[in-house]
Amino acid sequence: MRYQVLTSESNVVRWARQLLVGLERDFRPTVNGVVTLTAGATSTTVSAAGVHPGGRIYLSPESSDAVTIAGPHVPTEDIDNNQFTLRHSSNASVDRKFYWMFEARS
Repeated sequence: MRYQVLTSESNVVRWARQLLVGLERDFRPTVNGVVTLTAGATSTTVSAAGVHPGGRIYLSPESSDAVTIAGPHVPTEDIDNNQFTLRHSSNASVDRKFYWMFEARS
């Protein structure tokens, strides 16, 4: 670990700003929710404030119909500012609910 000698007020201010940026990046509140997959489609777009590129979406089935779906996923290129697109198989079922959680990555 490298230590920096803070010899002036401007160095202290710069250090404090860097500390706040790091804390904001590392300790963001969790962004999460529940999504129902779009029936008869192969993708579902979710609007969610706080989601941004560089993060990861985790999924967990919330309904019995959701448990039977093979491979729903969110490719990293489908994560955008305040939204993401979930890719899944096409099905007529209207009760395919998933809990999702966004994890910010630095």
